[in-house]
Amino acid sequence: VHAKGILHRDLKPANVLLGDFGEVWVAAWGVAIARGMDGTYSHAHTGGTPQYMAPEMARGDAGSLGPQSDIYLMGAILNEMVTGKPPHFANTVLDSTFAATANVITADCDHPLMPVVQRALADSPAARYASVDELRRAIDERLSMDRCRTHMQVAEGLYKEAVQAGDYTLFQRAVAEYDSALIAFPGHAPARRDRL
Repeated sequence: VHAKGILHRDLKPANVLLGDFGEVWVAAWGVAIARGMDGTYSHAHTGGTPQYMAPEMARGDAGSLGPQSDIYLMGAILNEMVTGKPPHFANTVLDSTFAATANVITADCDHPLMPVVQRALADSPAARYASVDELRRAIDERLSMDRCRTHMQVAEGLYKEAVQAGDYTLFQRAVAEYDSALIAFPGHAPARRDRL
């Protein structure tokens, strides 16, 4: 919808519906807005959910609205997926709104996707991902790197065990793990080097 000049402005877990066969629907388009004739969203009224709201939305800065506002909301969903909390978690709506205005993020963790979450939740729209495709690629890359890292750790353990035991079968299993690491993240030079 961004390509058509439309912003959702209320993306949150409750508005993302999952079907029985992996379908994904985005619901609740009540506060969605279309880009104006001047190419901006400056005519927009305030909308959204404070616990997930982008700072420019909470501040009422309609002139700063754009696709990066929705990207912030997708980062907020991702934040809740990896930390268990929305980014502006507070006891009251007013406190959540103040947290959104100041971009105070209440949850953090060491999940592999946190660098992606942090960039998507940047205070400045210009510091966020430029598009949904860029955000998706960043998520895919981080998950691939994490799978690669897991296979590398298993491979290193098998290799050490193989050296100690002189067991060729363990060497083969280590090579298979390095191959899996390279399938997960083909450009990973340490995996390629260690496999050789």
